[in-house]
Formats: sequence, C-alpha cells, structure tokens
Amino acid sequence: MVDQPILTAHTLPDDAVAGGFAREPNGNIWVTDKRFFSQGNRGLQGTVYRLDSAGNVLTTLKLPASLQAAPYPAEIALEMDNSGTTVVNVWVTDLQDETVYFFPPGTTATNDVKVVTLPQGCQSRGIIFDSNRRRMWVADENSNSLQAITLTGTVDTQLSFYLNRTVQTQPTNFPGPTHLVLDIFNRIWFTQAGQSKVGYYDPAQKTATFFSAGTSPSGPMSDSSLYFHDLKFGADGKKLWITAYLGNSLWSIEDVTNPKAELKKEVSFPEDASQPKGLFVDSAGFIWVTLSNAKSVFLLTPEGAPVYAIADLPPTTQNTDNILYTGPTEPSRASAQPNTDNILYTGPTDDMIFFSDDMNRVISFKPVDPINASSSITVTAVPPRASAQPNNFFDDITITLTDTATGNPIPDSNVMLMISNPNIAIFDNPPGTNTFGITIIRTNTNGQSVIRILKTSANAQNGESFTLSGRLLRGAMSNPFFTGIVGTPVAGITAVNGNSVSTRINKIFPEPLKAQLSGPGPFDPGNIVFKIDDTSPASFVAGSTDTNDKTITNPINVNNGLATATIYALDTPGAVTITAFPESSPSMTASFSWAVNPVPDNLSWITGNISAFTGQPISKSITAALMSGGTPVPGETLTISVVSPTPIIGFFHKNSNPTEKTSIIKAVTDQSGQVQIGKDPKLTYYLQVDSSTSCTICAILNDGDDTSPPLSDTFSVSTIILTKQ
Repeated sequence: MVDQPILTAHTLPDDAVAGGFAREPNGNIWVTDKRFFSQGNRGLQGTVYRLDSAGNVLTTLKLPASLQAAPYPAEIALEMDNSGTTVVNVWVTDLQDETVYFFPPGTTATNDVKVVTLPQGCQSRGIIFDSNRRRMWVADENSNSLQAITLTGTVDTQLSFYLNRTVQTQPTNFPGPTHLVLDIFNRIWFTQAGQSKVGYYDPAQKTATFFSAGTSPSGPMSDSSLYFHDLKFGADGKKLWITAYLGNSLWSIEDVTNPKAELKKEVSFPEDASQPKGLFVDSAGFIWVTLSNAKSVFLLTPEGAPVYAIADLPPTTQNTDNILYTGPTEPSRASAQPNTDNILYTGPTDDMIFFSDDMNRVISFKPVDPINASSSITVTAVPPRASAQPNNFFDDITITLTDTATGNPIPDSNVMLMISNPNIAIFDNPPGTNTFGITIIRTNTNGQSVIRILKTSANAQNGESFTLSGRLLRGAMSNPFFTGIVGTPVAGITAVNGNSVSTRINKIFPEPLKAQLSGPGPFDPGNIVFKIDDTSPASFVAGSTDTNDKTITNPINVNNGLATATIYALDTPGAVTITAFPESSPSMTASFSWAVNPVPDNLSWITGNISAFTGQPISKSITAALMSGGTPVPGETLTISVVSPTPIIGFFHKNSNPTEKTSIIKAVTDQSGQVQIGKDPKLTYYLQVDSSTSCTICAILNDGDDTSPPLSDTFSVSTIILTKQ
C-alpha cells in the first residue's frame, strides 16, 4: 500500500464553501465562496478569498450585487501579462447573474471590482485565459454559448459563438458548455454536461464540432446520463481526458489533431457512484481525478490505468470537488492556462495539488512519490521467464530497479508493475484492486523487491503468454522485463546422450551434451544449466582447469525443450560426470556419464585372414580393435578401406540398403574400443568381394595430430568361387 500524503487545509471563514480556485505564481490562492443565495438574500453577497501559501486569509472581497440577483461566484481564471509570470487581473464567473467580474489582485474594495454584463440569459461557469488572442473565454451553460471578453471588459460579439441558442428558465438542466480548455491550435474545447457531449469551437472558422459517446463528430447524440464534466489535455497536448460525473467513468479523445478521432470510455472507477468531477494531468503525465461521492482523489497512469486513491481525508470532508495542480509550464501548451475545476501550470515547480471538498477550506498536498528525474529505468527479474498452470501462482520473482543512464540501483521507491494482458494473469491484490493488472511494490535499500502475488487467471489457456513492465510512480517506464507463460509445469529433464560418449585427451567431444525437458509443454523459453563435476577431466572452455568454466547456462528450444552444450576434454584420462537442470528448477536434474580416453597406441584386426564366397556377403564378422596399453579406446574414428587390388573388387554394403556400396567407410570405436563389420542388422556395414581375386582390407587411425603417428593394420580376404552342387 502506498503511503498517504500529508494533507494541509487552507481554511476559509466558517460559513464559506470553497468553490473554484486558482493559484498565483507566488503561491497565493484565490477561492470562490460557492454558496447559493436566492434573490431574497441579495445582501449576502458572494465572496472571493485570497490566501497565502500557508493558508492565511489575505483578502476577503465581496462582489457587487445587481438588482436582479446576489453574486453566485463559480470559477476563477488569472489573466497574465505577456511574460506569463505576473497576474494582471483576477476573473470570476457567476452562475446566477448575467455577469463576469474582474479586478487586479490587490483589490480589497467591492466598488473597485469591474463588472462585465453578458447577453441576456447567460449564466457563466468555466473560464480560461487565451493569451494568444488576449481574450477571456466564458462557458455560458444556460444559453449554450461561448462568450469572448476583451481584457478591458467588453463582450467580443465577433468571436463569441452560440452553439445552438436556448434560454432555460432553470439553469439546472445544464444544456450548454460548463468547462473549457485550449488546445495546441488555440481551439476552445468544452463539455456539455446536460447533453453528455464534448466539442470544440474554432474561432478562426467560427464553427463548432461535437463528439458523442462512441461516435465520430458526425455521429448521433449520446446518452445524456453520462454528464461530462471536466476536461484536460495529456502531457503531449493531443490526448484529451474527460470525466463523466454520472457515468462514473473517465473518457478520452486519443488525438484531437486527427479529424477522425472518436470519444471513448477509458476507465470505469472501482466504486459505484464515485462521481468523478475534477481532473488534471501533472508534469509527469499522470492523471489526478476527484471522486466527489467517494470522497477521494484518484491517481491514474498516463495511459489511464488506475493506480491508487488518496482517501485519508480530514474527518469533516464532504464531497471532493475542484482540483488544482501547480507544476511547470508545458512549452507546447504555454498559451493554455486552464484554471476552472482542475489544473494550473504556473511554476516554479513545487509539485503541489489542491482540491476542495464542499467545506470551508482548500486542501493541499505534495504527492508522496516525487516526479522522478531518471529519463529511463531498467528492471531485471530473476527468473526472467516462468510458467504456471491456470489459476496458479508463480514462484517468487526478484526484481532489481536501476537507473539506465548510471547503472545505479534506485532504492526506497514505489514501483508500479503492469501486466500486458490482465485476461491472462492478475496480481492477487485485495478484492476490487486487480482489475487492471496493476500492483505497487517498494524497492529496498538495494533497489530490489520480490513479487509474490502474480498468478495466472482461471480462464487462461495453455500456451498464452504475457509480459510485465514497470515504472516509477510519476516517473519513467521500463521495457518488459518478465515473460509469463500459461502451461503445465515441466515434468522432468532427460540426458538424451547420457552415456557412451567419449573422446581423447585435449580433444573436443564428438557431439554436444543434449538435455531435454519432458512434459506436455509449452516449454518456458528459459535456460538449462550444465555443470561438470569438479573432479572430472573436462571443461566448457578448451584447456581450462578453472572451476568457473565447469558450469554453463544455455537457452532452451521452446519447440522441443532441448538445450545443448559443447564440452572439451582436458589432458587427463578418466570418467566425466555432468549434471543438467532447468535454471528455474534446480532440484530437477539429469546426469551424463562420459569419458576422456588416453592416446591409443595399437590398432589391430582381431580377425585374421579369411576366405569367402565370391559375390556373397562375408558371413563372419570382422573386428578391428583400438587400444592404449591394455585399455580399450572408445569414441575414435577409424578409416576402413579396400586397398588392393586395383581396380577395387571388394565393397562395403549397408545392411539397411544393400544396393548402396562403397570401398571406404568411417566408423567409431565402441565402448570396447572395437569396430565390427558383418552381415548383422545391428551393424552398419557388411563386406562383399565380387571377384575371385584376393583383396586387402586396411584400418587406419589418423586424427591429423602430427605428434601421434597413424596406427594401421591390414588383413586379406581370399575368395572362393561358389559352384552349384
């Protein structure tokens, strides 16, 4: 569980209710008192407050009342100078009167507040400062219009636009726009809560475009029950996020620069009737949403995946409402200064969040996880791959988090782990928190942590796979670092060529070690470890006696579960014992019993000169033996050939295919140091002489080593003409 931040309450007078707010670059906060006053109580004038960064009330400013209604202040926007660093005027909208107020930040007297009179029927809520056009834009939710106001307080009728004019006798239907934000093209985006639509107005073209749920701009009207509320752009200035207050969800338009973009639902919040309202995107691209009815602030990733809720609010908390962020200005959106219900990028970078909760205060906090400066992180896992049956846990996975640029561990940090396909695997978090395949773990002082709650889904199918990625909370994202495979665990491991393989001292063995996993698979694309016994005269590095070279880890072929390893004999004859096991299951082993042979010093035919019928297989087996002293030497290749007379009259035929014949063959000595030739299905070749003339058979050992003279021996075959009786 992520630690909750320390919350600070900036208190207003007891009878006030915090509404919209904005923050000056120097840290002072402007807040509206959003209590509603009926026409009969016009004397209870609407108020705005100015607080310092410590929460002390600096200014209490009563707004001027009209003859029709008392002020009902809603939202605040700050008009900045050309440098974007100094507040020129504070602007306040009014939900009851056809009025917008503005005044310099040092104003303390009601009479010094300037009043802008809007067209008849206007009731304004959202307001933003358009630094390019030097205008204020006001969302008129009653008459369904966007009103442009010059900085001197005059309605600009040339820029103002009626989306489709209606005047409501009761503003509670909210047919018009409520919240505003500017895009990178300086178009004004808005929500229409009562019509569950999102749209934008292009002042250059004087046209409005609307988006409805699940449709393109030209599609039909959507279900009005969604009640789209606030909207903000992601870090790229292209993806637009929108809260659906009654729809209990978060929506988006992926790329507002794409004419074919659609409005779609991204997130359904975990609690029914959470009522998401306020919204902002921080400097790391993470999304913060106030869940009004759930009395919490919710954090989501830049992709829209929920992370955690800040729910440890003060005991008197009512519904959470507006939310504000003070991070650095984004250069791509420097002209956009949205400050309605949500976010304000003013700098300097203090990374503070402010929200109201229908009480007489604004609450602020600094996120527990700072925006991380690492541009890239690397996550490694041991093991990097593993498998588990459906609805089963994986064994513990140890991860290490490092800064890619420096290679240094990243200690004592919250890491969010994400499953690429939550339909295949989940983190077994507490109920209701694993829907998105996300969990949060914390690294220790060495930058490590252990994953113990990863399991395959009950409906996962054998052969399906997924990956894990990680990111620092409010920081850099890693590439996938772990692959999980759904499947029956491996049943065992077998030494394919476990016995009867040998070679001479200081030679490479004639074939590699072959270890194969058994079981139905699919096989985890991991590794098999081969380990030579320390006393065995062999190594995985030619000529090396270093014990570190007696172990090697090689990959598994996922198609057949096979792994191989090349092995070298050292300079001492003797038995060679090798153990193989899966890297992920060291207790599952297979053994090899191989040998290193001495240098042979004698090659001879055990069979003496023989006679045979012409044109018939020699019925008696002929045997050549290779010895070193009195010790048989297996695993050596002999060249056996018919050397005389010329032309050749004797041929070796394959027992498996007698029509295939040759006058020269190569054969490997068996464990007895012998090579046998004869008419026996167990043997490869037999000999046949096709003329009545005698022929000579030679066996020779010449491995190309100049220090070992070739060994050879011959014998002769005399033929007998077979006559019919």
